[in-house]
Amino acid sequence: MGAALAIWLAIVEESDTLVAVDAKGWVWRWSLATGEAQPPIVSRAGGATTALLFHKDHSLIIPVGPANDNRGEPSQLKFIDVRTWEPKMQLDIGPSATLSVAMSPDGKVLLTGTATGSIRRWTADRE
Repeated sequence: MGAALAIWLAIVEESDTLVAVDAKGWVWRWSLATGEAQPPIVSRAGGATTALLFHKDHSLIIPVGPANDNRGEPSQLKFIDVRTWEPKMQLDIGPSATLSVAMSPDGKVLLTGTATGSIRRWTADRE
């Protein structure tokens, strides 16, 4: 990660991985067993990740990316399977930067908070 500022840290127990988000929105990963860096995850080219949320079963990590350099593209939530680190889906959520996210314990309700002060409620069917 170099000299970048880590603004969020978490440990993914299932994969023995440390995850960090820097101020530029890159999601970095390291093996806790070996200390070696793993390939980073970019939340969105030109966007920033301002928060991450792990679902209680650790099967999903949710990078929250704000709008891409204000080019009119929507803010997105990207769902990534932490067992494989492959994307599962993404959700376009509107033009305002998403600054926070919360999920209900059963995983059926997702709340997003934006830079404009609005809170949006999402409901989803989980696999």
